Amino acid sequence: MGKNRLLIVFTGVITLLLLVSCTYDYFKDETNYQVYVQEVVDNKVSDCRVLVYDKTGVLVGARYEAAPWKDPRMRAGLFSFRLPPGEYKVYCYTNTDSLSFVDEQQLETSAFMLNNSSSGKNQYVHPSDVLFQKFVPVIDHPGILHTDTVELEHYTGRITVRFKNFPGDVSRIANVQLLAEGVSTVQYLKYDTIAGRQTEDDHMFHFGKLPTQTTDEYLEVDYRYLPSIEGEFMRLNYTFLDRDGIAVNHLPVEVKDKQTGLPLRLLHGQRIIIEIDSYVVIKVSIVGWNEDIESGNTNME
Repeated sequence: MGKNRLLIVFTGVITLLLLVSCTYDYFKDETNYQVYVQEVVDNKVSDCRVLVYDKTGVLVGARYEAAPWKDPRMRAGLFSFRLPPGEYKVYCYTNTDSLSFVDEQQLETSAFMLNNSSSGKNQYVHPSDVLFQKFVPVIDHPGILHTDTVELEHYTGRITVRFKNFPGDVSRIANVQLLAEGVSTVQYLKYDTIAGRQTEDDHMFHFGKLPTQTTDEYLEVDYRYLPSIEGEFMRLNYTFLDRDGIAVNHLPVEVKDKQTGLPLRLLHGQRIIIEIDSYVVIKVSIVGWNEDIESGNTNME
């Protein structure tokens, strides 16, 4: 009888210890919300950042990892969190090496901006191909795993300018310098894809080799931008230089409607194609990210 009592007491103690252990692991270690990013598994993005805000706008979870993906769980595309029941806003961004994230603790102030360029004050770098998705999950029960699978969209937009009958010796051109005025340089997360500027003097600057040309019909330059500001003009100042740094030509291009003269707004994932014959704009098209001119005909005559 005494042995049975001892066995019952011993079993009870072991059960209690197991319950305590399970409770500790459950609240400290177990995941009940995760974001799955296939592009990480496929090595199609350079980095990935996931930010989780609760109903009051407080940051309750953050994960970041960059290639070569040392964390085994994130290398498997899983960005995991332990969240109490409630409503959340989740932001996922990839290819963010050209951006700086600031004031992340509160959604009201959380933002990212283009990194500063070494070219001068209020000048910022050309953005990388930033991809994103936003989720609004509801966690009903702390013990049930909720998974959101990312289907990434282009956050940035593209502006392609094609020069036919370029006014200058194209064979001399080795490098292109771009100074873009009126561009967006900051994005508050709470506004999704409605970007803005930090100051009125903000510019985007880029210097690099002339891209490989795919046709002799025109000279093409193509750059990415944050979504532009509604009702404000963007002016793209291109300077084409030879190998010695001597300017072949300087050509300013305004991003505006050819018919009305009003500013064109570049939305996320869009592409604006501006076609110029010598110094005259002859066609402006707004298409999808990977689309060409709507008619499919690149002849600008």
